[in-house]
This record gives sequence, C-alpha cells and structure tokens, in this order.
Amino acid sequence: MNSIKEYYPTYPLSLRTPPKSKTRLGTRNIYVDVPWQAYDFLISTLFKGRHSELKKEEVRDSWNKYVLKYKNDLTFQNKPIISVYLTSSPFSIRKFLILKVNWNPFIKYLEDKAKSLIKLVMMEGNNIMMVYQDIWFNFLKIIKEIRSKFEPYILENTFESFKKLITITGDYPQIEETLIDLEELIDTIERSFEKYRYVQLYTIKFKMNVRNIHNLIEELNIVAIYFVLRNLLEDFIRFFIYLDFGNRIVKNPDLVLSSMFIYDYQAPLSISLKKFRIYSLKEFKREFHKKFLRAVDEILSKNNEVISVFDITDKLINIKMRVLGIKKRIF
Repeated sequence: MNSIKEYYPTYPLSLRTPPKSKTRLGTRNIYVDVPWQAYDFLISTLFKGRHSELKKEEVRDSWNKYVLKYKNDLTFQNKPIISVYLTSSPFSIRKFLILKVNWNPFIKYLEDKAKSLIKLVMMEGNNIMMVYQDIWFNFLKIIKEIRSKFEPYILENTFESFKKLITITGDYPQIEETLIDLEELIDTIERSFEKYRYVQLYTIKFKMNVRNIHNLIEELNIVAIYFVLRNLLEDFIRFFIYLDFGNRIVKNPDLVLSSMFIYDYQAPLSISLKKFRIYSLKEFKREFHKKFLRAVDEILSKNNEVISVFDITDKLINIKMRVLGIKKRIF
C-alpha cells in the first residue's frame, strides 16, 4: 500500500500546527474521499490540546465514541477506515496527533462506493455529477472546519501525483489502449463504407472527439470526458441508423448521411418544439419515413432530378421534422 499512500490524490492544501500549540500535528495531507468527520475530529482535538497537554487514553476513548457516532461514514464492514491517535517521539517534548488511513478497508470502501455510483450512472447518465458533488461537499466541509481554526498551506503538484497513481494501478494505460482500439474501429468503418463519400463527415467527427478525450485525460477532466464520450457514442448510433435508413428507405445513403449531419446541428437552433427529440427508434422511423421522403419528393417535383442537401435541410426545418434522441435504451 506504500505506492497508493504516496500517490493517492490529496486536496491542494496542507495542515500545519498552530503556533505555540502544546500538541503537534503529525498529519499534513488532506486525502480526497477521506470522510470530513475524520478531519473534523482531528482539528477539534488539536485545538483542545493547544494550551493543555492531551493524554493518549483520552484521545483514544474520544475517537472510539466518535466512530460509533459516525459508524456509517468511518467504518466499512465493521472495520475502521481511519484511525486518529496521539503518539510521542524521542526527538520532541511535544506529542503528535496522527490521522492514519487504514488503506485496505479504505480502498474496499471506495470500491463499494464506486459500484453504487456506477449503478446510478447506468440508470441515468447525468447522475455522474453526484460523484463530483460528493467530492466537493466533503472538501468544503473539511475546509470550513480548518478555516475556522487556522490558515492551511496551499500545495502544488497534487495533479501529477494522481496521474502517477492511475499509471501504477494500470488504469491510465488501459484507457489509452481502449482509445487506440476505438480509433482503429473508426478506421475500419471508414474503409468498409468508402463507397459512400459522406461517411467521412462522421468519421472525422468521431476522430476529433477521440482526440479531445486524449487531451482531457491528460488534464484528468473526468466530467468533460464523460460528456464527450457520451456524445461520441450517440453519434455512432445515429450514424448507423442514418446509413440503414439511407439504404433501405431512401435508396441514397449519401443524401441521408449528409442531410442529417447538417440537420442535427441546424434543427435545435431553428425549431421550437416541446417534444423536439424522439427517443423511440420505431417512432423516429415513422417520422423520418413521413417527413424526409416528403421533403425529397417536394424538392424533386420542382427541380426534376436536381436536389441539394441544403434544400433538404431547409425543407425539414420548414416541416419541423423531429430528431433522434439517444437514451440508454432507444428501442
């Protein structure tokens, strides 16, 4: 667990012992996801020992009672994920107050918490924001307690430490390998449908999104990665649906691919409908069959064999064709 302790992410602040305190802090790091209650106890106990000497038994008994009070937050499977205790050193006349992370149960606690959050995200993608709300709430509670007592130090390089951690755990290289596989899949799609020239409208967009994800991973911007990845997967679904409709319904895949590529951008800016998006594939197929074919027929009736992509999109806006929305399940 030494490497985890060394590289585990911390908030960009460091604790310090107040001047003239009879008890010293033996803990400086503020670890991400360590419950705020642990730091609340640490800071409160430290300030009790500023002007009077603390006793080991007193701190131990107070901590044990505190853990019982916040059992759901400070234990996992009946094992403490954090310990706070008082210790001494032969090199100092003052005692040290320590906050220790019990890494084995703490990591298991985080894994269990992550599984619960993943279930919520699978139910509704926007629930991913709960992860960051939880992290920020914990951080703000800790800061509130610290700032009420003293001014912490501001740290740098916590970002690089976290990158080292996910490299050690194998998460970072695995993500990069997955993105390489995704890029190869996009190249395969491009080759497989090379006879349709407007396929590249989509594959270029796919590649740009993958490149954006690469850059966001370097910045560890997880929220932005999620939204870019979700948009990428939604675009994949739309691409194959439009390609299928172009082959089977319109008998002109390039016309459908190019028209819908532009229309998906134009329509939200041009049409005001309460139910603008359709989240059922069957319902969208009916909408497409009714309105896209109508647009094509009306344009051809006026221009014989001449048809423009922009004529199509203008007509679709005029007749207010709804667009395909993507949820976890669209069938």
